[in-house]
Formats: sequence, structure tokens, C-alpha cells
Amino acid sequence: MQAASHDNKTTKPFQQNRPVFYRLMVPLCVIVLLLVFALSAALLIANQQKMERFNRHIVADATHSLEISLKRKARMLNALEDVLLENPSLYEALQAKDREQLFELYEPIFRNLQKNYSISHFYFHLPERVNLLRIHKPTVYGDVIDRFTAREAERSGKIAHGIELGPLGTFTLRVVQPVYIEDTLIGYLELGQEIEGLLKFIQNRLGVELAVSIRKNLLERKKWQDGMAMLGREANWDRYKNEVLIYYSLPVFPSAIDPFIHGSEVHLHNNLTEELLIDNRLRRIFSHSLRDVSGAEIGDLLVFIDITESKAAFFRLTIITATLALLLLSALFIFFYIMLRQVDKSILTQHSQLIESEGRQRSLLDAINRSGIFLFVVDSGYRIRYMNESMAKSLGNEVGGLCYRDVSGYDSPCSHCRIAEVIEKQQIVHYHSTLKNNRSFNMIAVPYIDIDGVPCKLEVMQDITQQQKMEHDKKILEQKLQRAQKMEALGLLAGGVAHDLNNILSGIVSYPELLLLQLPKDSNLREALEAIQESGSRAAAVVEDLLTVARGVASTKEPQDLNLLVQEYFNSPECKKLQSLYPNVSCQQQLEATHSTIICSSVHIKKSLMNLVTNAAEAIVEEEKILVSTSNQYIDELEAARHKISPGEYIILSVRDDGTGICDEDLTHIFEPFYTKKVMGRSGTGLGLAVVWNTMEEHDGTVTVESSSKGTCFQLYFPVSVEENIIQPPDRPQENFRGNGEYILVVDDEPQLRDIASQILLNLGYNVDSVCSGELAVKFLKMNSVDLIVMDMLMEPGMNGRQAYAEILELYPKQKAIIASGFSESDDVKAALQLGASGFIKKPYSIIQLSRAVREALTT
Repeated sequence: MQAASHDNKTTKPFQQNRPVFYRLMVPLCVIVLLLVFALSAALLIANQQKMERFNRHIVADATHSLEISLKRKARMLNALEDVLLENPSLYEALQAKDREQLFELYEPIFRNLQKNYSISHFYFHLPERVNLLRIHKPTVYGDVIDRFTAREAERSGKIAHGIELGPLGTFTLRVVQPVYIEDTLIGYLELGQEIEGLLKFIQNRLGVELAVSIRKNLLERKKWQDGMAMLGREANWDRYKNEVLIYYSLPVFPSAIDPFIHGSEVHLHNNLTEELLIDNRLRRIFSHSLRDVSGAEIGDLLVFIDITESKAAFFRLTIITATLALLLLSALFIFFYIMLRQVDKSILTQHSQLIESEGRQRSLLDAINRSGIFLFVVDSGYRIRYMNESMAKSLGNEVGGLCYRDVSGYDSPCSHCRIAEVIEKQQIVHYHSTLKNNRSFNMIAVPYIDIDGVPCKLEVMQDITQQQKMEHDKKILEQKLQRAQKMEALGLLAGGVAHDLNNILSGIVSYPELLLLQLPKDSNLREALEAIQESGSRAAAVVEDLLTVARGVASTKEPQDLNLLVQEYFNSPECKKLQSLYPNVSCQQQLEATHSTIICSSVHIKKSLMNLVTNAAEAIVEEEKILVSTSNQYIDELEAARHKISPGEYIILSVRDDGTGICDEDLTHIFEPFYTKKVMGRSGTGLGLAVVWNTMEEHDGTVTVESSSKGTCFQLYFPVSVEENIIQPPDRPQENFRGNGEYILVVDDEPQLRDIASQILLNLGYNVDSVCSGELAVKFLKMNSVDLIVMDMLMEPGMNGRQAYAEILELYPKQKAIIASGFSESDDVKAALQLGASGFIKKPYSIIQLSRAVREALTT
């Protein structure tokens, strides 16, 4: 019931709205009306254009007929001259300049030519173009003939012909022929014919009226008026501004034509004019320029075309076309009325069905949108045609855009795109996709035909970014937990044995040194003792690396110049020894960092640098180089997040070699303790890079590595320190470390270590006492005062070094002390240093190390 009610509510507004009949009937009728009118107009325009072309054809025929007739007349005059030149008497009389003889010979011929061929001009000229005789006007002679045809005949020595304007304003076709006797020019023969007869011939042939106008600047008013009077024509010089009318075939030349005479303001040259009513007849006028034989424009030829009958026929055609258009409109109206009524009924039925289907689809889409699933349609050109609401809200409404650019964020189609399989092969495809913004989706692509019939791909996307992030975070946490557990176990191992190992190694390192001081230089025991001492030092170095990896070694950090630390390493015995072992390796420096101060433990920095340079030297096969460089770089927040360090100014220590590189499998493990490809115990312990990694962690920095077949580059990032007060240990000779009888108390729970420290200090000139525990040290100092205490940190059982020193400070607040230990928790060491201890010395120590630490503590 509810569904039915819903359908009625949605259908009723549709029915109340204007149905298709009312919405389409009027536009269709208007469109058809416009089409019929357009068709009718096109027919009428076509007929009008046909008439226009006919009129232009007549005009073109008139001008063409004039040109053809002039050429024919010119040939005729030329032929007449050839006949006249066959008379030998002409040559004798012309050469003798005998006017009377020429007149007697040719005056009867001229009358005959004038009667039969309308020849109006007959001349004889001397070679200088001076007129000898005018047969048609014998009383006028002796003037120089300066017409173009005469000049052209003189220039070319050949026949010249063309239309020229006469002094009376008449057009005359002239033919001038040179007369020769044995290649000697004796004069010219000229015949002329006015073109009025030609105009009448063209007028009768085409059924048009003609008129000719001439420019005033080419005429003399008096001569022209006299000539027109002689010809019996009207001579109205002042009717037009620039031209005069010399000929017209109309009975009367009406004033309505005056605007079209050349020189007026409305003159349309070489164009058809609008219709003009002349003598109760509609006529159109065409103006054509007239030029003489020299090409100069001298006037206009006006052609009058009678269009009365064609205009009447056009009107009748218009009436017939309008009647047929009305009949066609009526028939179409009835047809549309019947068809649209039937369409209305069909649409109402289909609309009800669509409303029901649309409601069901909307419910499905709402459910999909609430689920957060993305749904979109893409055509074969990667163009997005549809996006559901949840996708548009999440990624932006990109309908009309390209899916790989506006959804995935790439410049070209995604490498994992399966659109061809879906659209062309009609397959359903399941795959995984990661967008450029690192959001990941499970994808289902289904073949789909859009509403316009275009084959498309319907894609369903489920966002699994958070799920993957949780899995990734879980994996990282597991790795961190495994690493922490591994490091914790290693730390427990190191912490459990390092103190005892260093105490044991103290005897191996220190007793040989004491014995060497007492033996002569040529003793055969020296080599054995030095070997014992070196073995002990190497074992102590391994323990030190183990403590560094376990991050349980105590160290002090002071402002240091990293560039100086690099130079000190290059000048160290360790570096020189390395270069002697690998003579094919060239070690180079490129220290470009301008801000090179860092807070660090210089011992660990040099140790890390030595490990990296040693590994690089061992990786080089042929003669190559190792480049150690420093540079400054500002690390922004994005880069800092990638390296898991704080943003800010950093100095980068780079160690680059040209060796064979590290394979990808090893790169993920190189910083793990005891991971090595070297022979364990011979060329490495597996702790070198682990020491580097832990050192960088202790210094709030990071280490990166890039490797290929062309070599490897390690980069160590150190935060730049704002402190510029770099601690430089005083360079004192060993004799300056000797004592002056100062009183020193040695506190250590190991008898052997107490004995070693006491012997070294006694040899250096100090007064020494020793006790085996912190409690005894406090008790001793209650009864005695000393200048300095050398305090072991870890002593069992009872007080440790920090606790004992704290109680001693209650007795002597300014009591000086140094801490000596093979292993110590950093909190205890830092606490002791904060209480006032002057420094820290690591076991096993040498005589020079202990003497320097004691002297520095006593002098501060």
C-alpha cells in the first residue's frame, strides 16, 4: 500500500504538469512553420538569383558584343585600307603631297564608303603626323595629329587601331596604316567610323536601352555643343557635374537616372542598381566604364534592362508558394496532433514504471553510499561518466575528467589498468590499485553499457588504506619488537660481560705498558709485550663496539667541527695503515660544509667514519677512489618525516666509493649486528655498520645508503649546532701530565685494577691510596682529604660510584673526581657528571689516557 501511495504521489504531479502534447506541439509547429517559410524563402531567393544572373548575363553580353563588334569593324577598316593602297596613284600623290590629286581620286570613294560602310573619317597624313588632307573635311588640314593610334603607328611602323574620343565628344573607331615605298615611310592612311551604329545593333540584338556619358575634362564645351547641334542631339553641358550625355536610345532621358551618371554621389560603377520605374516600365541600370585605345577611362556605358515581365512572374510565384506552404502546415499540424496524443499516453504509462524502478535504484545507491564503497563508470577513452555520492565527496566530483589523472593522480593511464579486458573482452576483473595519494583500493571491474549505448567499465572500489596501514604498522611494530628484543638481549649480554671483560683486559693492556717503561729499548721481551698489548687493545675495541651497539657505553658530547674531525681521521695512524694495506685506493676529501659545528662524541664519530672508509676500501677491486665530503642541507618537514628526524639545518657526511656495490638483499640487513659477508674474525666482526647506525641514533641523526653496480654512498645526517665554542683539547707533551705530589684516591672493587691505577699514578709523581668500595671511600675521606678521586662506576656489592660520590660531596662539596668504568648505564654516568665529576675515562685505559684525564681534572 505504501509503495502504491508513493507511486500515485509521484505520478500525479507529472500528470498535472504540462504533458508532452502541450510541451511539444507549439515548438514543433513553430519549427515546421520556420522550415516551410525557410523553404519558401529559399525558392524565392533562388528565383531572384536566377533573374539576377540573367540580367548580369545580358550586361556581360552587351559589353562582350561591343568588344567583338569593334574588333570586326577594325578588321573591316583595315581591309578597306588594303584595297585603297592597291592604287599606284595613291603613292605618287602622297609622296608628292598633292592634295588636289588625292581629293579627286578618293572623294568619290569616300562618299561610297560613307554610304555603304558608314565610314565617317578619311585622312592622309605626312610622315611627321601632320595632316595632309581630310577627305571628309578638306578645308581643315596642316595640324599635327596627336591621337594615340597615330603615335602608335609611328612608333611601331605597323597598323594601329582602337576607339578614340573625337573633339565633338563622339567615339570613333580609327585604323591608322603606315604607307611605304621600298621601306621608306611616305605617310599614313587613316579611316574612322563612329560607334553609334554599333550601339544600335547591340540594342536591337539584346532588347535593352543604352546611353553613353563622357567626362567633361576631355572635351571643349563650344566644340562639343556645336557638334551635338550638327548631329541633331540635345547638348546639355550643365546637367551633370563631371560628365555630359552624348547618346541615349530612350525617347527621353529621365531625371530619375541622373544619380547613376558617373560623378554623382550615389553612382554604383559596374553594379546592378535597384529597380527604377521609367516610362511605366521597371528597369535596372548597369554602368560599365568606357576606355579608349590607350586604356584611359573616358566615360560610361549605361545599360537599361526591362524587368517588368520577370517581376510580375516572381510575384505570381510568391503567391503560389505561400498557398502551398499553408496547405503543408495544416497537414503537418493534424499529423502532429494525432501522434503527440498517442505519445502522451505511452509516456504516462512508462513514467509510472520508471518511478517504481527509480525508487528501487535510489534505495540501492543510498545503501552503497552509506557503506563507503566507491562506484563509478569510465568509457574506453578513460573519461569518467558517473560517480556515486560517497566517491564524489571523498575525491571530488570529477565527472567528465580522466580517471587516471583526476582520480589516480597520474599523467598517463595507470600501469595496472584493466579497461581493455573489461570493455573489449567483456571480462569481470578483480585487482588491487594504489592511487598517487597512497590510498589503496580493492577493485572489481564489470562490463557495462551506459544509457547512451556506449560500452563502459563499471568499477566498484573498496578503500583498504586503513586496513593496509594497520597491517603495515603491525608489521613495523613486530619488526621493531624483534629488533628491540634482539638489541635488549645483546645489551643484556654486553652489560653482563663488558664490565668483567674490560677489567680482565685492563691487565692485558696496562701491565705490558708498565713493563715496557722499565725495559731497555733493545730487550728481546719488547716485541712479545707489544704483541700482548696490541691484542688486548683489539679485544677492547671489540668490546667497545659491542657496548656501542647495545647503546650502553657512556660518552660525553661536546661541540666539535665535523670538518676538523674528518681531517684528524685522515691524518690518523689508522687511516695511514689502511692506505698502506690498500695502495690501489685513493682517499679524497671534499669538505664544503660552511656550518660544520655539531654536538657529538668525537670518538664515536671518528669510529663510524673509520668503519665506513674501511668497508669502502675492502669493496674496491681495481684502482678506484673513496670520496669523503661534507655539505649543508635544510631538511623540511616532508623530508624529515621520511628520514624520521626533526626538521632543520643539517650537515651531511658522505662516504662514496666506486666499488662493486651492495646487493638489494643485503641492503635490508647491513645495519643489523653480526650481519656480514666477510669472513668472521678475519676481516670483520659484523658490528661496523651497526656501530654507525647506533651512533647516529645517539646523535639524533640518521644514516642512508644508496648502492648500485657503480658504487655505494653512505650519508650521515647530523643536526647543526648553534654553539661555536668548539672544545679543543690542549696539546701538551707527556711530561706536562706528570704530577707534583698531589694526593689521589683510587676506588675500585678489582684488586688488579687498583694496583694498575696506583702504579701508573705513582710513576707519574702522584701520592696514591686505594680502597675497594664506595663505603670505604666515604669512610677514608671522613678522616683524610685528597686532591682527586679516581672512581669506578660499577662496584658490587654496596654503593656504586655515583652513590659514593654523592655522599663524598656532602663532606667536601668541591671534591674533584673522574669516573672510570668499562660499562655504565648512561643515567648513572650523566648523574655523576652533573654532580660535578670532571670527566669520564673508559677501561681499559693507557698510561697517557689516565695521565691526561687526571691532569685535566686537577687543572679545571
